[in-house]
Amino acid sequence: MAYQWLLWIWGILWLFSLVPSVHANEIITLGQRNWDGSRAITHILKNIIETRLGYHARIVESDDPGIFAAMHEGKGRIDVLTDLWKLNQADQWAKYVEGYKSVIVNDKPYFGRQGLFIPKYFQVKHKVYSVYDLVNPKIAKLLDSDGDGKGEYWSSAYGWSSTHVEQVKAKSYGYDKYFKPHIISDRAFKAKLETAYKEEKVFYFTTGHRNGSTKSMNCDS
Repeated sequence: MAYQWLLWIWGILWLFSLVPSVHANEIITLGQRNWDGSRAITHILKNIIETRLGYHARIVESDDPGIFAAMHEGKGRIDVLTDLWKLNQADQWAKYVEGYKSVIVNDKPYFGRQGLFIPKYFQVKHKVYSVYDLVNPKIAKLLDSDGDGKGEYWSSAYGWSSTHVEQVKAKSYGYDKYFKPHIISDRAFKAKLETAYKEEKVFYFTTGHRNGSTKSMNCDS
C-alpha cells in the first residue's frame, strides 16, 4: 500500500486572480520552505515572474504557519506559497483555504509521493520489502547506530509537519516499538546518506518526500 499524497503548487495565475491590481513596479513575495523541492520551485517561479511576466519578485523563507498567516493578512509580506504537501498541513488548509477562504489554490495540482524509503542494498540483503518487515527487533538492531537497543529512522526535519505525521505512522504500523525518530535537517541527512552509500554502510531508513533521496528504495507495503 503506497502512500499517495497530494502535492500542491500555488500557480502564477493565483497572483493575478487574487491581486488584479498588481503593477510592474510592485514586488511579488514568494514564500519558500526549507527543502530542496521548495527551493527549486520557488526559484523557477521567480525567474518566470521576472523574465516572462515583467514583475519583480523576492523570496522569503519561513515555516508553513507563518506563510499562511502572511498570505491571510494580505499586506504583501508573503503573497504565494510555492510548495505545499496538503495532508501535512491539514490544519492550515482547513483554517485559511476552507475557513477564512483568504488563500486561493490553483485548480490543477500535481501529484507527489511520500512514504518510507531504505537503501536498495539494505533492502535486498535483509529482505525488507514491506513496512511490516520493520516490525522486527532483528531489523531494528541492524539500524541501531547508538547502541541503545532501538533502530533509528529519519522522520523529517525540525519544523516540518511531516515530522509528527511520520511518528504517528510509526505507532500505527507498530514499528515504533523497535525504532525511534532521528530529527535533523534534510541537508544534514543527505550528507550522511551520501557517505553511507559510498561505503554501503548500514543506514537508518527514512520517511519523507520523494525528493528526500533519489537513491532510496520504497518499502511501503
